[in-house]
Amino acid sequence: MRTFILNERQAQACFFCLMVSVVPGLAHSDPSHSDKHASPSHSMSAAVNSADVKILPSAKSVKAGDVIYTFSILDSKQKPVKADDLVIEHEKKLHMLVYDPSLNEFQHVHPTFESGQWKVPLVFSINGNYWIWFQGKTKDGADFSVPERVMVSGGKPAHSAPPKLIESRQYSQGPLQVSLGQNEVKAGEETMITMTISRKDKVPLKLSPYLGAFAHVVATPASGDSLIHVHPMNGQKSNEGMIHTKFPSAGSYKLWIQFEESGKVVTAPVVIAVK
Repeated sequence: MRTFILNERQAQACFFCLMVSVVPGLAHSDPSHSDKHASPSHSMSAAVNSADVKILPSAKSVKAGDVIYTFSILDSKQKPVKADDLVIEHEKKLHMLVYDPSLNEFQHVHPTFESGQWKVPLVFSINGNYWIWFQGKTKDGADFSVPERVMVSGGKPAHSAPPKLIESRQYSQGPLQVSLGQNEVKAGEETMITMTISRKDKVPLKLSPYLGAFAHVVATPASGDSLIHVHPMNGQKSNEGMIHTKFPSAGSYKLWIQFEESGKVVTAPVVIAVK
């Protein structure tokens, strides 16, 4: 399990900088095993240049609608990176995190390698200059988390950006409710936030691991130019997860919490204010 925190400038300088340290007392486990409901959490330490990979999109702009987004990955020797060159992490060879500048639109998808290139279906309905983060791990153990942009036009008018993020640690979708603990979060300090998933009706909660973890949590500041991607550990109760991370700077962060309940993936957007 890894935490990715990277801003655009750092990524352009070295393509990927992984900052990670293991939480004391927790042994490492293989996150590719889908039955590992509880996994160790990691936090930030010094930056290192883990993998020199470069993303080459087939297009820098697309029309709104259903899109097949294609791209190539080059390694440090400018050789194409194929599916066999990557290892499975959280059940997939490659993860893509996509969001617009307003942080209202979000997609977490998984490209496949076909006919010499990577491709993935995306759905764009709102105009804007979207962020796309590519995350994976090469066979030699080097991680990468690389940002790109794609301009979407021909759809509905873009949302106002940058967004005015107001702290809201609770989200409801029908009977489902996601709540975060109210403990204060300080910039540059390790923090542990409890997340609780519940139902407001009398139907039993049916949680399953999502991509080999209790949940996936993606966070970005209002600027959208940096990314945190963590996987909560199991909490003391079956419907609790523990988000362990470090927010690099003060301000408000948009979080997308993804988990599986009753066989469906739920995406819960919340906002945390960091002091």
